[in-house]
Amino acid sequence: MREHTDIFFQTVMKSGGLFSSKHISCKAIKKKNVKSQVRVVISKKVTKLAVERNRLKRQIRSVFEEVSPCSVWAVFYVKKGARETSFKELRNEVICLINDI
Repeated sequence: MREHTDIFFQTVMKSGGLFSSKHISCKAIKKKNVKSQVRVVISKKVTKLAVERNRLKRQIRSVFEEVSPCSVWAVFYVKKGARETSFKELRNEVICLINDI
């Protein structure tokens, strides 16, 4: 499992495009004939509480699955201030980022 994750991050970081919004950045790549995958990275600088970091991760993953882009590997980086936003705003930002890919 770890080897697969390393390949995922190396591929996305090396050749993925960078997309940004007010509260989220996304590094993503379109790959043919692969299952879409998503990872969410949230620093402790964004929020100290693990409960809040996990909530943000769940919200972003759920929106990604709802939109379900074909053959996209994406890593979302959450910025400071995202924890104060509503789910509706966060959802709109994630959808806009996915559409830009």
